[in-house]
Amino acid sequence: MIEMKSENFIVFFFWSYCTEHDWFEMKLFSLVLSTACLFGID
Repeated sequence: MIEMKSENFIVFFFWSYCTEHDWFEMKLFSLVLSTACLFGID
């Protein structure tokens, strides 16, 4: 996996998810991903 900051990782998935899913699903997905990063997934 390409090493990058968690913030950039979240933004990348947040944007790519936005292009294919509705707003609610995007927010839910980004919340889960953000929570995972808080627990040490860099």
